[in-house]
Amino acid sequence: NLLVPVCLSASHIAYGSIRMEPVFMVLGQSAAVAAHLAIKNHCSVQDINVSELNNILNTNPYLNNVPPDIIVDNSCSENAFFYGQWESTSRWMRQYMSDYSVAYPDGNTKKRFIFQCNITFPGNYAGYYFVPGSGNLKQEGKPAPAMPVRIKGPQFDSILVLNLTSANNDWLFLGEYAFPSPGKFSVEIIADTLSYPALADAILLTYQRKTE
Repeated sequence: NLLVPVCLSASHIAYGSIRMEPVFMVLGQSAAVAAHLAIKNHCSVQDINVSELNNILNTNPYLNNVPPDIIVDNSCSENAFFYGQWESTSRWMRQYMSDYSVAYPDGNTKKRFIFQCNITFPGNYAGYYFVPGSGNLKQEGKPAPAMPVRIKGPQFDSILVLNLTSANNDWLFLGEYAFPSPGKFSVEIIADTLSYPALADAILLTYQRKTE
């Protein structure tokens, strides 16, 4: 009837990833929630409802009833898709998750990459776009200094021009957007006529406050 979030049983290779601080933080939170459920339900830690534990971690990760962050990665086939030729590439610890997508200039070929997600909890959300480290680009030079993206929601539809050279291996702020009711949010990269490589890695939405 003991929860041990740090010195857990694992192979040497697996522990190489487990020992990272963010993983330890999640393990500590998971153990705390599991202990709470065991106390609340007067049962041993082995007998808690694992589905209930998973639901709390997924829907209320900060335990303050604030909606969790929404992240869409380029590898998510359900919420990310593209037109034209985009190549998958990666650089060790220089992108979100395992890879990112690149479109190289070749004239006027239609090239679009679209991230989309559903906002189920109304409110104001801050949007971010992840710019990966671009050291693996085949062509010389930096990524697009002026990459247009279309940001669309139930009550807004606008074009932003992103300078991908202003952020490297970091999140680029897209602005704050109001969702007075649930709806769909999308970010569409328009790489049709760029003379520089366009990068598509991930988008992030973080809940800010209730819509006034």
